Amino acid sequence: MTNSSKESSPLNEPSPSNKSSPSKKSSHEIARLCIDKALLEASREGIAERDGLHALLVRLVEVYKDKQGIEDTRQALEFQAENLQGDEDYAFMRP
Repeated sequence: MTNSSKESSPLNEPSPSNKSSPSKKSSHEIARLCIDKALLEASREGIAERDGLHALLVRLVEVYKDKQGIEDTRQALEFQAENLQGDEDYAFMRP
């Protein structure tokens, strides 16, 4: 796979119409399904889960940086790192 800007990417393709389904999947549901599928495929190829997760993270950061810029990527990563436990309320959430 090349890094050509002309390369087709799922991010550049229009979203398919989902007329047959009354409710659409959320971005988080789609991401979860994609990651699960990628990890399953990696496992079938004999790739350790940790290595598969690392490869996904690296690629995600690359794509995010290309689409959002370095500063937004840094801020997004810092925010996620500061909130890794997941069970804490964010400062902007109501009690």
